[in-house]
Amino acid sequence: MKIDQVVFLFSVCLLMFVIMMIAVFSCTSSQQKVTTRVEAVAPVISTPAALPQCRPPLTDTPNAINSSTRGQYAYQQIGILYREVPDGESKVLPLYGRPTCIRSQRWNYYTQTDGFNPIKLSIQMQHKDCMDQVGCNEINDGDEINVPELNAVFRVRIYQTAVPTYIPNVV
Repeated sequence: MKIDQVVFLFSVCLLMFVIMMIAVFSCTSSQQKVTTRVEAVAPVISTPAALPQCRPPLTDTPNAINSSTRGQYAYQQIGILYREVPDGESKVLPLYGRPTCIRSQRWNYYTQTDGFNPIKLSIQMQHKDCMDQVGCNEINDGDEINVPELNAVFRVRIYQTAVPTYIPNVV
């Protein structure tokens, strides 16, 4: 290498170093005190409160446990449960349900007692509790299900869902 190339490379490196130093020192605001080079590299710690902690402090809000990762719908009334007795007495209860997770064929179901203080009652289908994590197969219109708390078998009537339809000519 010729001496001219060495001088050129040295001057380019020196220029880059000066530009970087200007950028670093121009970031400090005028309200901050000017620190010396030693303090900029290793700041002086004056109080024990400023010492770094070995681990993050404990908080009152714990990490989320058993949070759904596949998404989950809210319960909604999807139909009714009815029971007709030969002596003319009938009982009608609301049927609430939701899919266990998005795009699942299994559902969670429950019903409520009627009256001023409604209580959630679990539903059993094929001897399986429909409120557990796994859920039950989807209930269809006319199925018979068991409500163990009432010691009775009910017939299901599912509401027709009105879903939006695509109309290509409407803007």
